[in-house]
Amino acid sequence: MHNYVDWSIRKKPFTFIKNAIDLFKQINGKTIVEVGTMRTPLDHIIDEYDHECCMEGHSSILFALAADEFHTVDIDLSASKLTFKTLDQMNLNSDWSVYNGDGITFLNNFDGKIDLLFLDAWDIGTPEYAKNHLKAYLAAKDKLSTKHIILIDDTDINFTEERGLHNDEDSMGGKGAELVPFLLSTGYTVIFKGRQTCLTNFN
Repeated sequence: MHNYVDWSIRKKPFTFIKNAIDLFKQINGKTIVEVGTMRTPLDHIIDEYDHECCMEGHSSILFALAADEFHTVDIDLSASKLTFKTLDQMNLNSDWSVYNGDGITFLNNFDGKIDLLFLDAWDIGTPEYAKNHLKAYLAAKDKLSTKHIILIDDTDINFTEERGLHNDEDSMGGKGAELVPFLLSTGYTVIFKGRQTCLTNFN
């Protein structure tokens, strides 16, 4: 099996995250929940005008800055520790929490309303990665606000046994390979797609 990803054509995630945050503010969103936290230390200044800052995106930081209430969960303990340390050093005004554990379990137990749900957990190619992102949405479904946003990372690459990892020109695969079609079938609208795909239940 070979990998056919041209990594050089992948768009950096900052712009997609920023666009989702803009939507979040338009609906007067309060709470963001992220499944799959930041895993790379921040070694540069986050500048909203520098859309090419890095490939990491540092979504946990951007969401914590934008939301009144921010929760992030990751099964990797080192990632959780890094994110907690980073956010703790920022003296944020928001109410934020970092959890270490399974994302689906966390969402099943979450007590509150979610305005923006960001799904960036199970790596593409790992067992049931696409199915688990669908399961995560279903676990969160009853906690989503009347108007809400679903943002899914890594929808611009896909995985098959025959081809391995490869670029997805439609940007509807990857971690959203099962979730995106499901959401479309239930009335959601794609707002933008690429490195990340954003869907809303409102126009």
